[in-house]
Amino acid sequence: FASPDGLATRAVALLLEAAAAAIAERGVFVVAVSGGSIPALLAPALLAAAPRDQLSRWRLFLADERHVAESHPDSSLGEWRRRFLEPAGMGSVQAVGVAAALPLPQAAELYEEKLLATLREAAAAAGG
Repeated sequence: FASPDGLATRAVALLLEAAAAAIAERGVFVVAVSGGSIPALLAPALLAAAPRDQLSRWRLFLADERHVAESHPDSSLGEWRRRFLEPAGMGSVQAVGVAAALPLPQAAELYEEKLLATLREAAAAAGG
């Protein structure tokens, strides 16, 4: 890509295409997103292009979340919440990160349970 904006535009187009297909098929879009520089790169384009009436059907999981409080600067969930979730009016249950208040093994287990439950619900909605 010639520029970060070009990359963001293409990535968001692919993301929105996948979201529309998942919502049409299952009624929900489940996606794992990365942190780091990705929220700053994608959030502005997502806010500009995402159909607001469909965002309530999105479920975001953090692919590389750190075991830190959401208010910590290293929290991917905190970054996504500030840059995208809150400005888009998305609810707090729509994004799942690591429960930093728990010891790491328990936090990982809870995260896995939430991910699997969400995927089971999506599969059931699709008739699978």
